[in-house]
Amino acid sequence: TFCGGCHDVSNPVFVLDEATGKGVVSEMGTEHPTHDVYDMVPEQRTYSEWLNSDFADGGVVFEDGRFGGALPDDAAISSCQDCHMPIQVGGACSFYEGPPFFERPDVGAHAFAGGNTWVLDAVAEAAGIDADYYGLTEDRLEAANARTEQMLRDASDMELAIDGDSLNIRIINQGGHKLPTAYSEGRQMWLNVRFLDAGGNLIAERGAYDLDTAELHDEDTKVYKKTMGISEEVAKIVNLPAGESTHLALNNEVLFDNRIPARGFTNEAYAAFGGAPKGASYEDGQYWDDTSFEIPKGTAEAVATLFFQTSTREYMEFLRDANVTDDRGQVAYDLWVSNGKSAPFAMDMMSINVIDDVPGDLNGDGIVSGADVGILLVQWGPCPGECTADFNGDGVVDGADFGILLTYWFG
Repeated sequence: TFCGGCHDVSNPVFVLDEATGKGVVSEMGTEHPTHDVYDMVPEQRTYSEWLNSDFADGGVVFEDGRFGGALPDDAAISSCQDCHMPIQVGGACSFYEGPPFFERPDVGAHAFAGGNTWVLDAVAEAAGIDADYYGLTEDRLEAANARTEQMLRDASDMELAIDGDSLNIRIINQGGHKLPTAYSEGRQMWLNVRFLDAGGNLIAERGAYDLDTAELHDEDTKVYKKTMGISEEVAKIVNLPAGESTHLALNNEVLFDNRIPARGFTNEAYAAFGGAPKGASYEDGQYWDDTSFEIPKGTAEAVATLFFQTSTREYMEFLRDANVTDDRGQVAYDLWVSNGKSAPFAMDMMSINVIDDVPGDLNGDGIVSGADVGILLVQWGPCPGECTADFNGDGVVDGADFGILLTYWFG
């Protein structure tokens, strides 16, 4: 319950209308009628996601020991701290200089790792020469960023499979809450797929990202995110456009949420705390998601990457442009730019061979073309040994084999 105080975030200005799922503005100057966070607009529900998962209900054992720190490999991962402040062997105070004095086998790591990939570096940059004084030394920053990256790698697994002309990608949520979770404004996760020919040349790409412009081409891939918005009723009050919004204080409805639930998910439980999927469907007990991509002709290998991004360009531009009272929005945006524009982080990456043996493909480039005709002509004539162009197995490469090759090519 300690974590729940900060990680179930609701807006008390609104009273949730169960019929519409939208927040209704309460009377100004009055307290929320119930003081129940579940009767408010659900900005974040990380704690409730965990509370309604298998992690909170007996725990989950990971044979690979990805979570838990110094806990035994067969120990059940059950608390928030087991992942984010894992047990270590060491001292519990700043005077600790090593064994044997005051050493304990169960000291929680006081270095909370989550999904923030760039802000710590930005804080150090903003602190300038005072960064070391506040403990933001270069080695500590490096260690903190390494912990964050490892946490993101451990949070998911990927599986690839070929089904006819389709590449199927399964993303498995290994965490105790939605993937991704927490502060939804600006956070997103998506699939990038690169289809390569036998020479390693790019044929097509899905979910491409431009590092220079911080622009995601999301029209041909799946993006995991939660989108909040402002209803028509609230838009009239605040004199802003209705619809999708990143204005945390004014958002009063969930427009979209396809983030992957945790182990133990049920639709009923998630609906009760305001975390139900929207615009997506998950069966009870499902903590993974499948996506299919059509494989372009000539593909020999597909490389899939699950990317995570802490802060999108659209969100940072909103912070810059919406703040008209001082320069803090511009400062935040400038720090985002100078720290890589929250460059996407690869949580998982896998490749799979798409075409092992294409009939008629004599040069192994994954397609049948004029190049294969050239190889057939070189082998033309009696074939005492094993000839790749002797398709009918009669010991000679001739017009019959040429006809078969044309059938492969155009058939």
